Amino acid sequence: MTKRGVSSSGTTTVCRQRMWRWLGGGAVAVVLTVVVVFLAVWQTRKSWESGDQDGRVDEGDAVRGESLVGSDTLLPQVLEEFVVETQCDSLFDCCDFFPSDNITESAEACIALFNALQKVLDKQVRRNRGKGGGVARVESTDKGILWQSTSGRLYGGADAPDMTLDTLFEIASITKTVTAAVVLKLVEAGRISLRDEVVDLLPDGAVPEGLLTVNGTDGTVNLTVWHLLSHRGGLPDFWDNWNFLEEYDADPNYDWTPQETIAWAAAMDKEFPPQTSIKGNFAYGDTNYVILGLLVEHLTGKALHKVFREAIFDPLDMNSTYMSYKEEPRTDAPLSHRYGYDSEDLHNVTRQAADWASGGLISDVHDTSIFIRGFMEGRIISPDTLANALDAGQAASSFSNAEWIYYGLGTMELQMDWIGLGYVYGHVGYGNSYAFYSQKRKLAVVGTVNNEEGAWTRSVVPILEAVEAFLQRQSPASES
Repeated sequence: MTKRGVSSSGTTTVCRQRMWRWLGGGAVAVVLTVVVVFLAVWQTRKSWESGDQDGRVDEGDAVRGESLVGSDTLLPQVLEEFVVETQCDSLFDCCDFFPSDNITESAEACIALFNALQKVLDKQVRRNRGKGGGVARVESTDKGILWQSTSGRLYGGADAPDMTLDTLFEIASITKTVTAAVVLKLVEAGRISLRDEVVDLLPDGAVPEGLLTVNGTDGTVNLTVWHLLSHRGGLPDFWDNWNFLEEYDADPNYDWTPQETIAWAAAMDKEFPPQTSIKGNFAYGDTNYVILGLLVEHLTGKALHKVFREAIFDPLDMNSTYMSYKEEPRTDAPLSHRYGYDSEDLHNVTRQAADWASGGLISDVHDTSIFIRGFMEGRIISPDTLANALDAGQAASSFSNAEWIYYGLGTMELQMDWIGLGYVYGHVGYGNSYAFYSQKRKLAVVGTVNNEEGAWTRSVVPILEAVEAFLQRQSPASES
């Protein structure tokens, strides 16, 4: 039997061993106290799965738990039910983040955190009105998983299966960070430099003439690798071309090529000439990363998805991630449906292949967490290269209208000083997928709610706020 994607095979023994090791063979009264707290978690999880989206624990739950553990004959049964109905390891892992001589204090702090985070996830999924389920994970490389959970179903409909922790989802523009990573690896290998002009690196005709004509002057020849990575080249986004969208909508089964989408961008008004500084003008667009995808393929002589696998996925043991419409799924896990504006179902629609290097990857929370931690912790590119990629310049023109969100090279920078977290780095994707990393806490926050209606900030910000508040409760001696 599994709950929320976690297998219960062998969990009972492991959980009991961890419980006794954690307690150190403490007094029976302490055991009963901890079990009561654990039962509160169990009851909370039961309420989530039965449809109580608040995730609140009724005060009577602890009383009912106490009456159960008061019977020696029922205690083994209670523990058995506990390890089946909840992610037992999650509570112990959480307590590793909150060391305390008071076992109950640690457990209660973790339960409060679990409740708060589940409420955030449930609230965002409810906004989807049945179109799009959610999954999320908070994880540290050193201490493991702090929290992970799901909400909602794989797709719209009362008969749809529930989301699980193994559920695949389209990470969308988080793909840009992967593309940026392989480009930066090519820079480190000496194959290219950030200031190389793109027209000199690609075959003739790969970049259309007039792609970047501003006020009668063609600045295409001045476009560099750095401009594309940082979105500071002035290229328009082909998704903003209404003529393209009409053709795109007309045939859901059409497999768009990179050359075609770039040509649509060439027909558009341009934003501005190529900038000379990270503090210059910024225009986010998929066109930049489609060109970078072509560049990677030309330099390596391999398909982009094969480069991803050889350079990143295989070395990091990312065994579930693959490029949609270019590769077959790597696991038997189901792919959740992603919904666009007006609840358009984007699942298995071939025209979505237009995203490609800018947004075509499919993954799960396990692999997405591995990637963003690997990228941010120096297991993909060097610390110096990473520092350059993260430099967003705090430009006057930010990634969005928010003054605390900026963009470097394939990475977004969130300035979260108001909660004492400093800078947080990562990326988001269409459908409100997200992958962020706190350098201060060495924690990754990843997930999706599979619907573009709404805002990713409603997931990421409250999760980070709750986690930081939880970690700040530790005593100075135990805080990392």
